[in-house]
Amino acid sequence: MWTVLVTLTLGSWVLAVDDGLSSLSAVAMFAIAAFKSELVLIHFMEARRAERHWLQLYRAWIIVVALFWVQALPPEASIRGKNRVAP
Repeated sequence: MWTVLVTLTLGSWVLAVDDGLSSLSAVAMFAIAAFKSELVLIHFMEARRAERHWLQLYRAWIIVVALFWVQALPPEASIRGKNRVAP
């Protein structure tokens, strides 16, 4: 599992270095981070034995946080900002 997490981390790093902070790479990095947190939850925190509502609450929290950060991207990095004219 450790190698999977390291590989995903390196993949995020490659996206950031190669593509800068484009909207697609930023969304991909947040998706990778959300997936990594799910892996940590299941494999290292042993949450697979937790009650179902706790797992659903944590997964909902991860989605809300990821969507919040996607919305918080600067205008030049977001999809909405690509068609804006600079002042």
